[in-house]
Order: sequence, then C-alpha cells, then structure tokens
Amino acid sequence: MDTEELKDLLKANGAGDIDLKTEFNQLRIRMAILEREVVKEEAARLKNPLQVFSNQSLMVRQQQLEAMGKYKHLLQLRAEIEGVELYN
Repeated sequence: MDTEELKDLLKANGAGDIDLKTEFNQLRIRMAILEREVVKEEAARLKNPLQVFSNQSLMVRQQQLEAMGKYKHLLQLRAEIEGVELYN
C-alpha cells in the first residue's frame, strides 16, 4: 500500500477507537512506508560514499522502525491471546 491508501484507511476509521486488526494493518502499512524510506537512504549512502549525509535522520528512522517492530509483535501476541485473526 502507498501513502494515499494509508491516508484513506486512516480517514475511514475516524478518530475513535479502532479494533486490533485495523490497528495491526495500519502499523504494517506505516512500517512498509518507513522501511522503504530507510532502504532508499541506505542505498544512496552506499552509492555515494563521499557525499555527506545526516546520520541523525537515518538513525532516528531506524530506531523508529525497530520500536514499531516491537509494537507489532505485541499486537500479534495480544491477537493470539484474544483469538483475533490478523491475516485474513
């Protein structure tokens, strides 16, 4: 899914509480978008090793992705405990 699909999904759910499956799917989408950004920047650094890049920006996004991965795991555990099917 791309950014526009994410925006449509978020808009469709409104500002109220969302169910576990919706939250999980939104997280997966956000992670995919962030992961693409991180990979693009890492590739740019490899292609242009002499170019100066901001290490803080990449480092923060990598840490964010790591935290999101941990949260995704917690949602998966919760779904398993509550008997919620996330992948259908």
